[in-house]
Amino acid sequence: PRSFDHLSEVDFAVKLLTEYLVNALRSAEDSTRQDFSTFAIQQMLKIGADDKVKSPTKHKAATQQAQTNVVYRKLPADVQSLVLPFVTSEYALLSHTELKNYRKLERTIFAGLSRPSSFRHWVHSWAVDLIDKSHDTPRGHIFRSCRGVAKDDLETVLFILPWLIVNIVQHSPNKTYCDDIREEMLAVLNAAAAKAAAGGKAAAMDGAELQMCVLRVFDIADWLAQWVEYHKAKKVPKAKGGTPMPQPTEPIEAVIDALPRLLLAKAALHVHAYPRALQQMELHLRQVCGPALRGTERWEEINKQDSAIACLHEVVYNIDDPDALSGIAKMREVETLHSRTVELENAAAWGDALRCYELGLQSDPDDLQMRLGHLACLRNLGHWETMISMCKHLGAVSNAGHRLDDDAKLIRGMGVQAAWRLGDWRQLAEFSAAPCAADFDVDVGRLLLSLQQGNHDQFNADLDKARWDVMGSIKAASMESYQRTYPLLAKLHLLRDLEHRKTLFQPASDESAAGPQPSGEGLA
Repeated sequence: PRSFDHLSEVDFAVKLLTEYLVNALRSAEDSTRQDFSTFAIQQMLKIGADDKVKSPTKHKAATQQAQTNVVYRKLPADVQSLVLPFVTSEYALLSHTELKNYRKLERTIFAGLSRPSSFRHWVHSWAVDLIDKSHDTPRGHIFRSCRGVAKDDLETVLFILPWLIVNIVQHSPNKTYCDDIREEMLAVLNAAAAKAAAGGKAAAMDGAELQMCVLRVFDIADWLAQWVEYHKAKKVPKAKGGTPMPQPTEPIEAVIDALPRLLLAKAALHVHAYPRALQQMELHLRQVCGPALRGTERWEEINKQDSAIACLHEVVYNIDDPDALSGIAKMREVETLHSRTVELENAAAWGDALRCYELGLQSDPDDLQMRLGHLACLRNLGHWETMISMCKHLGAVSNAGHRLDDDAKLIRGMGVQAAWRLGDWRQLAEFSAAPCAADFDVDVGRLLLSLQQGNHDQFNADLDKARWDVMGSIKAASMESYQRTYPLLAKLHLLRDLEHRKTLFQPASDESAAGPQPSGEGLA
C-alpha cells in the first residue's frame, strides 16, 4: 500500500503543502494563480494553528505563532522561510461565481453534452466538481482550500483526486455522489472500448488524450484497491456484543466492483496495456465460470463468451505468445476466419493469412477490416505494386476528386505506405494530396516526399507535426510503464535521422537542388 495511506489530518496537510502547494506557488505564471496557491497554503497552516497565541505586532505574531503551529514545525527549513508570511495572512477565496470570471470550466462528466477536449480539461473539471461535492465530509475543508489550485496545477490534482473519491464515497451523506463517480469512470472506459471497436473513429477526444484519461482511471482503480488492501490488513474492531463491525472498505470496494472486468480489458487493449488486459480477461472468465463449474461444464460456459474469447485472442496476439494463442484456438468449438487469420499473422505466415483474407473478401467485399488486413499482408510480403493498384481500385484516389470519408482515409494511408517504400514519388504525391488516416508511416512518407521535392518548409512543418504526435503518445505510454516508450523513442530517432538527412541534401543553389535525391528504399 501507499506510504501515506494512514496520514493524520496534520500529516496530510504537511505532505500536500510541502510536495505540491509550494511547487504550485513557485511555478505560478500570473498573480491570480499565485493568490490561489497562497490561500491554499494559508489554510493548510491554519490546521495546525494555536488560536490562543496573540501578539501586538503582526510580524511578531507570525514568528510566535509559527513556533506553536504544528503544521509549520513539521515543514523543512526552506519551506518554513517561504510560508512564514502566510501564518498570519488573511486571504479569502472569492465565491464560485466570481471564480468563474477567471477561467470558466464547465462542470460536466466525460460523456456530458459539453465534452472535454483534452486530458487536462477533463481531470481539472472532475477534480473541481468533486471538491464542490465534498463540503459535508471530514476533510472537505482541506480540499475546498485547493479549489483554485485544482483549476490549473496538474500535479496537485493528480494527488488529491483519489483522496477526494475516498472522502466522498465514505463520508458524503449524498449517496448519489458515489454513483456519479462510478459513472464518470465508466464513461471513460466505455469511450476507449467503443473507439477500439470502431477502429479509432468513435471518440471525440484525440487518441493520445483519451489514452491518458484511461490510464488515469486505471491508476485511480489501482490506488483504491491498494487502499482497500491496506485497511483490510488492519484488525477489525468489534462491537460490544463481540460481533465484527462493518468494514470501512465496503463502499470503496463497491466502486471498484462496479467496473466490469471485460470493459477494463477492452479499455486496456485500446491503450496497449496488454498485461493489464490479460489480467482482467482472466479475472472476467473466472468470474463468469465461477468455482462451482468443473470440467466440461466450465469449457461449455467459456465457449459461450464469444466477445471475451475474441478479446482474449487479440490480447495474447499482441503479447506475442504463440503457445497461448494455440491454446485459445483450441478452446473454441468452431474456429472463425478472424481467429484463424490472427493466429497465422502471429506466426508470421503472411502468405496463408493473405489467402484467408482473400477468402473472406469473396464472401463480403465491403468488409473494411478484412480489406485492411489484406493490404497489411501485402505490405509484409513486400508486394508494393499490388498494394498501390488495390488502393487505387478501391477508389481511394480518383481522377475526378478525392473521397473524404474515414474509410478512404485509411486506404489512402496504406497507399502512402506502399508508395514511399517503393520509391514511387508520383504515386506518393497522388495519395498524399488527399487527407489520410493519422499514422507514423504516413508521416514518414510525406517527409520523404518533401525531401524529394526540395520543399524544406513543408518538411519542417510535417516534421514538427510528426514529433508532436509521437510525443503525445509517449506522454500517455509513460503513465503505464517506461518500457512502452521504447518503440516511440525509436520513432523519434528515425525522425531525427530524416532531419539530419535533410541537411545533407538541402540545396545551396538551384543547381545543387537537381542533385542526388533521397530514396525511401531501405526504410521499410
